[in-house]
Amino acid sequence: MIILDSNKDILKIIEKIPKKKGLDKDDVIIGVVVQTTDKIAIINIENKKQNVLTPSATGILFINNVSKDYIEKMGDVVRIGDIIKAKVIEKDKFGFKLTIDENNLGVIKSNCFKCKTELVLNQKEIKCLKCKTINHKKIGKM
Repeated sequence: MIILDSNKDILKIIEKIPKKKGLDKDDVIIGVVVQTTDKIAIINIENKKQNVLTPSATGILFINNVSKDYIEKMGDVVRIGDIIKAKVIEKDKFGFKLTIDENNLGVIKSNCFKCKTELVLNQKEIKCLKCKTINHKKIGKM
């Protein structure tokens, strides 16, 4: 079981990402889910502070790039406010197309949608220790 220690663990992940001015295909990013529909999630790529991106960028995560398994709707695997670790699979004039369909990619921090407490992540689910809510998400590794 992995318990994320707020921003400290996120910064450790960001420190391991090679520093550069922009993103290219196969780069790993950390981002915040800012909007979802049934089929896509919009990700605000949050590496600007570490001088990875200038300026910050937007990524798009399509439902078919989440898992090899069938996913009915995006909200089943990521929600607004989740912090995710993803990989760039394509770069175009609209932003970056992302994937979390690898073992080490996915949600690395999330809060309970009921009580807003930080959730405990393990292999297959995210559990709130306060209200006992369980969510099944695509969990990423540190």
